[in-house]
Amino acid sequence: MLRENLFQKELEDPYEEAIKEFASFIREGAFTSDQMREAYHLLLGISENKEQDPAVGKILAKMNEMADNGFPLNRFAELVGFQRDFETAIPRYYQFIDSLDFSQKEAAVLKSIVERKRKGEVEFLVDGINFATLKIRATGLKPELLAEELINLIGEVIKKIPKGKKCELMFVAGSL
Repeated sequence: MLRENLFQKELEDPYEEAIKEFASFIREGAFTSDQMREAYHLLLGISENKEQDPAVGKILAKMNEMADNGFPLNRFAELVGFQRDFETAIPRYYQFIDSLDFSQKEAAVLKSIVERKRKGEVEFLVDGINFATLKIRATGLKPELLAEELINLIGEVIKKIPKGKKCELMFVAGSL
């Protein structure tokens, strides 16, 4: 019995369905993280805003409904953060790319993957030799999610490049 418990799959989040429903509500309503944050502050009773945006009222009503059904209030703060990260993903991706030691042309190519939802392979060349290849098949993926994923993937590759080595990029467009 103990052995089985050691290898048990991580417990699922008991609020997973409620979170998915709330995310759909936010997406369908095209609500912003600022509106979500204001609704959360109203829910907690810490808002100093005297006028209430109708959109904030809708979010607040949904939050109250979820809280009445046992959803923990602190989880709303996480959801506001996730929405803010989503909203800022593309500008953060551009800043990330600009911070790397690539030519303007290479940076433009990396940015175009998100802008134009390009498919293909990004080859990272160190001393002219293929060091790593990222295969990008982002069909149907929102640009914000693609940007988040590319920040993580490119960051992992960059960390593994030996110090002092120059990295060049090559993008091979394709229908992966």
